Amino acid sequence: MSKEKLVSKEETKLIPGKGRYPIPAYKGPERIISKTGELYEGGIYYHIFEKHAEIYKYDPGLKYLKIPKEIKGVPVTSISSMNNMILNNVALETVIIPEGVVEIANYAFANSRNLKKIKLPESLTQIDNMAFYYCTGLEEIKLPDNVETVGYGAFLYCSSLKSVKLSPRLRSIKDSAFCGCGALKKIFIPNSVRHIGENAFAFCSSLQEITIPDGITEIPAGMLAECASLSNVTFLESINKIGVSAFSGCDALKTIVLPEGEDERVLKAAHEVAQIKAAKLNMKVIVILFISYFI
Repeated sequence: MSKEKLVSKEETKLIPGKGRYPIPAYKGPERIISKTGELYEGGIYYHIFEKHAEIYKYDPGLKYLKIPKEIKGVPVTSISSMNNMILNNVALETVIIPEGVVEIANYAFANSRNLKKIKLPESLTQIDNMAFYYCTGLEEIKLPDNVETVGYGAFLYCSSLKSVKLSPRLRSIKDSAFCGCGALKKIFIPNSVRHIGENAFAFCSSLQEITIPDGITEIPAGMLAECASLSNVTFLESINKIGVSAFSGCDALKTIVLPEGEDERVLKAAHEVAQIKAAKLNMKVIVILFISYFI
């Protein structure tokens, strides 16, 4: 039995407007079945491990991709892009992922510009870095209840994405996760979220309102930068830190709602959040404490 390792070298990938980010190497089981560990069937390429199979490539001409639940009696648990290659499948329109898959790995469907429909399994727990980067045809995404992490740039520049339903168990939304989703008008962030990364919702030019859940106490740099339609922001918990340019370019921002009982420090921070560019200083910004206190 071969003991060939499927561990790629540590790489970095460029995220537009953000610089270079480390893309983690594959960290799965190391022993594989057969000399090459590769299998091609029905337009899909697999690696077969002792206890699971991983999809790492599919034919570029496929329009409809239905991933089998198992291959050669081994369950499929991961969809990856081997060596972090961008697949660039412009033909792909529909993807059906079976129960048992727990991870959609780095760049799995990146640049699938005609992808319009994807069915995700309830077993899914993680969507990794740039998994759906530049899927400009994708209009709707519903994350299953067990998803805990949305990776760096996972939906970066999904410019047609109008509807996003996040998992009630979601813990982390990483940097630039939904950056450049220009069609997105609203999003509900569940109270389970404990981390939101920089530029997570930047350049969502149609986003009109957002509620920051009570598990978030810091607003990262650029989180909602250039959200030109954003008019209402609600904080459900005290904010200890507001990052640089968190709300820059939010020229429509008029109302910030804070929890009742906020002290002077947080009120001052809220005013800083609501700064309008010099040319827009005639616009009135109101800070409200649950509609009971006006500044």
